[in-house]
Amino acid sequence: MATEAEGARSARLFFALWLPAGVARSLHSVADGVVGRCGGRLLNQDSFHLTLAFLGDVPAPRQPELLELASGFELPSVAIRLDKLDYWKHNQILWAGCREPEPVLLALAATLQEKLLAVDFLTETRPLLPHVSLVRKLLHPDVLPDLDPFEWSADELVLARSCRSGRGAEYEAMARWPLA
Repeated sequence: MATEAEGARSARLFFALWLPAGVARSLHSVADGVVGRCGGRLLNQDSFHLTLAFLGDVPAPRQPELLELASGFELPSVAIRLDKLDYWKHNQILWAGCREPEPVLLALAATLQEKLLAVDFLTETRPLLPHVSLVRKLLHPDVLPDLDPFEWSADELVLARSCRSGRGAEYEAMARWPLA
């Protein structure tokens, strides 16, 4: 566990799109049904997000630079459609994702990652696999139910901090910026 002094030196950060409360509530209900049949640990619906760029541990002296950089981003709002459930066996995660991600969403993530790479906040760019983690430690996924599509327009970029606790990762928004 990190000491307070270590926590002040760095923070585990990522840029994401947070789900609207109604979409998060509905997805939480779907995931709860899967947990009821298959086990696992249902994540808090308030933490449902779609990560665009994971930065990892950012030293405290660089955090103001990151905030200033992000305030200058001119990124578009984007339509998101979550329309499938899937499971990663290697880390036992149930997630909701996009059968066919909007090109604008993929371009948004690529542009953001390129801007972060150019100033050494990232060491590499990765193609986005748009997904929202719903359940951890899913024990025995049977056939997953079809997912009725959930759609919304993401109009806000969030810089979030991941904090580890006895309950797993918890997320805190450090800053928010509107998407154009």
